[in-house]
Amino acid sequence: MESRSSCRAARWEHFDHGADVGVRGVGPTKEAAFEQIAVALTATITDPAAVRPLPEEIEYLRETYRRYFPRRDDRPLQSFAGVRVLPLERGAVFHRTRETLLAADDARAPRLITIYGGKLTGYRLTAARALRRFAAALPARSPRADTASLRLNRE
Repeated sequence: MESRSSCRAARWEHFDHGADVGVRGVGPTKEAAFEQIAVALTATITDPAAVRPLPEEIEYLRETYRRYFPRRDDRPLQSFAGVRVLPLERGAVFHRTRETLLAADDARAPRLITIYGGKLTGYRLTAARALRRFAAALPARSPRADTASLRLNRE
């Protein structure tokens, strides 16, 4: 049985199972235990500590940032990568909603918004929601593009 722990209260482990590999998550709350299960599932294919964004992904985000904020420093303060987290709800995971939840570090003037759930195909709506949340922290200005009508081109 393989086991790893990030702290005493929360941990995950693999165990032998006749048909596949078993995963177990332990935590002080159901939410924490499910987080550990997600890490255990990731560990079936790779070392979770080695999961990082690719340099090309970071550069793509920096290029996009520079396009809209040309006079701002584009050096990342932090970077992370992980699996898409679905909102916690009852029922089988395959029947869960793909609703997008936005969590801000500060409700009045957010500097960081974390996106949970959602689908990649809804990224325009998610981006618009995130910008509305950031509005209080950003200077007022006119939109540079109408993303609802911009056509996506394949490169």
